[in-house]
Parts: sequence; C-alpha cells; structure tokens
Amino acid sequence: MKTGKKNWKFTSIIALLVIVTTNVVVSVQDFADVSVKELNSENLDRSLADPSVGLWFLKFYAPWCGHCKQLAPTLDKVAPQLAGKMAFGKIDCTVEKRVCEKFGVKSYPTLKIHRDGVTFPYPGERSAESIIAFAEKMSSNSVVEVSSYDDAIELGLKGNGVVFVAYDSEVEGETVEEKLQSSLRLQIFSQIARKQQAMASFALLSTNKEEGEISKFGAGNEAFYVKIEKDVPSEIYTGALKSTDFLEYVQNENFALITELGASNFRAMGDAGKPLAIAVINKSSPKTSAPFLTELRNVAINLTSEIKDKYVFCSMDGIKWGRFLNQFDVKGGDLPTFFILDVPKKKYWDQPDSAEASTLSIEEILKAHAKGDLPAKVQGSGKIASPWYFNPWVIFGMVMVSITIFFLWPISESEKREINATKSSKEDDLKKDK
Repeated sequence: MKTGKKNWKFTSIIALLVIVTTNVVVSVQDFADVSVKELNSENLDRSLADPSVGLWFLKFYAPWCGHCKQLAPTLDKVAPQLAGKMAFGKIDCTVEKRVCEKFGVKSYPTLKIHRDGVTFPYPGERSAESIIAFAEKMSSNSVVEVSSYDDAIELGLKGNGVVFVAYDSEVEGETVEEKLQSSLRLQIFSQIARKQQAMASFALLSTNKEEGEISKFGAGNEAFYVKIEKDVPSEIYTGALKSTDFLEYVQNENFALITELGASNFRAMGDAGKPLAIAVINKSSPKTSAPFLTELRNVAINLTSEIKDKYVFCSMDGIKWGRFLNQFDVKGGDLPTFFILDVPKKKYWDQPDSAEASTLSIEEILKAHAKGDLPAKVQGSGKIASPWYFNPWVIFGMVMVSITIFFLWPISESEKREINATKSSKEDDLKKDK
C-alpha cells in the first residue's frame, strides 16, 4: 500500500509538472504571437485561417530593401501594443517567391491587410501612430451611430474626409447592431461597411432627431444613403437597393472632392481609372496655396459633369514631394501649379510650351485636355509625346526596309527585256561612234 501511495504521489507530481510546462510553452507561444511572425509557404494559410486572429498586417519584403529595414523597428514596436487586435506577419520574397507572386507583390515593402478571407492593400501611412489608429478603427464597429450632421462630418474628417450615412425612419432596436438588422436597407449598409471598413467611413443617423437636423443631409426624411463631405453638397445614392450596386458606388465615390496625395494613397488614386487633376502647392505658404485650392474646389464643384467626372481632383505638397515632382518638370519656385497625370500611361499635361500661348487657368487646362487639344508629355522627360511614327529610329528603320525591298525585289521578265534592250542600244551607239 505504501508503494502504491508513493507511485500515486510521483504520478501526481509528474502530471503537475507537465501542466506547468505546457502552460509555460503556451505562454511563450502567446508572447511570440505578439511579435512580427515569420510566415512562409508552410504556415501562411494556417495562420491566416486561424479563427482566433481576425486581422493580419502582412509585410512582403526583401532583406536588401532599405525601406523594409526602416519599417521593421516600427512594426516590432506596435505589434505588442496591438496584440489581440491585429497580428503582424512578414514574408521574405527572396525565399517565398511563389507566395509573393500569388499576392501580386511587385515592389518592396508591399503592405497588405487580411480579414474575412480577403487580402487588400494597407491604406494608411507607415508611421506607428497611423498603424495603431488603423488597428483601432478595424477593431471597432464598422458603422458608427451619429446624432447630427456635424457629428457625421467629424467622423469623416478622421479618415479621408468622406462619410457614407444611412437613415431609416422605421428603424427598430436599442443597440447599433439591432438597428442595422431591422431593415433590408440597413442590413445592406452594414454588409458593405464591413467590407469597406479599411477604406471608408460609415455612419447611422439616429432616428430621435428633429426633421430640421435630418434635412441637413439633403436627402429627405424617410430613408436614404448619402455621401457627405465638409463644405461640399451632399450626394444622394439613387442606385438599386442591392449590396453589389451599393458596394460599387462606395468604391467609385470614396474620394474627397480634393484628395491630398501622399505615399499611402498615390498608387490607389492613380489606379482609380481616371486621370489625376493635381494642384501642386507650398503648404507652408497659405497666402498662395489657399486661393489656388479655392480655384480648384470651385472648378470641381461647378464644372459640367461631362468634364469634371473624367477626373479625380487632388492636391500635393510640392516641397515635401519635390524630388518626385521633378519628373513632371515641376520646380519648387513655380508653385502653385497644376497638371493632369495619367498614372498607368505615365503621361501628363500642363501649360502649353508655345511662347505665344497665354497661361491657362485650371478650368481652361481641363477643358483643353477633355477636348484633346493639349499635347501629352512623357513622364520623366518633360518632352511632348510624339506619335510613334515620328520616332527617329522608326523613320530610320522604315528607310532601310524600303532600300532593302528596292534592291531585293525580283525583276519581272518584261523589265529584264527592257533593260537588255537599253543595254544593246547603248552598245550599238558605242560601235557607231568608233
């Protein structure tokens, strides 16, 4: 019996050690998860599918990339702070080439977000503050309940300036979640808000408001979706009450009247499918920049839809982005200035180069470009983009091909007889002269 008791005690001690050791291992693993995790082809899918991690920040990098090295300390700093809200992973594209190809990585670092089985570009700045703010936004409700027009505008200012607002006078429920499920209109709004939370801002207007407050949105007093922005007329959604239609509307209209361009949004704005109409200003000189931006704002509001709908209106700090703007022949001493840029085609349009041409206003440049009357310039050269057939090498090649054809083209029988006849005639003339 004593031996049995000793064995029981020994077994209990071993079991206790196993439990403690397991807990220590789990704790170590949990600690490891708050750092930036190295992901590869073996653990990537499993990590992204982990139900305990709803949001991933992915960095695709190369060890030799300078910008990747600069970003590394920032991610190491914020990863522990955001444990439980957003996980961080890094993928070495020099090793995991197939993984990076799968995610469409073309430059380093490429930053992406993964949530709900969908991966999309990270839309924010690369600073610690911006990454933390993004994680906080994504971990909160995708739809915020507001009680006034001013509250909605304030919400939009925390993002890109635009906010999509839903209202339904027949809404029911106590919590925001209950209200969003109380009608088809609000259900659709909630679905799209979840999908687009990273890129856009969404608000639900409370129903316990006076009609005067509701009328500020300019969309009636019954039920609506509306896009609003500070100092810009409201835009009412008039499409079908379908999630696909409203999603397309949000994706196409999630731009401020004038969007400030920077490293985080330049590529997305350039790929929006429209040329960028860019006012380049010196932000430290409000005396010159403010009137120029006012001119652009007035044009963006008042120009006919036929023309203004062709462009995305933007501003850019010409001092901060001076080196980048050199490829468009923009100099710091020329500010403020204006040009139109087609990012995919790497072409731009600005003031005519002709000495006789007068300086055009923003509106005149846009109208001339819309009509096709403004010559395009090649990004990086400042030279007018000539048609392909004016290229000197093309002309030289065409001449050489013509010469080759001339000498190698086979001679017909009639031409041979004519040549022989001419040759015989010349020989006869020579004999007579002798």
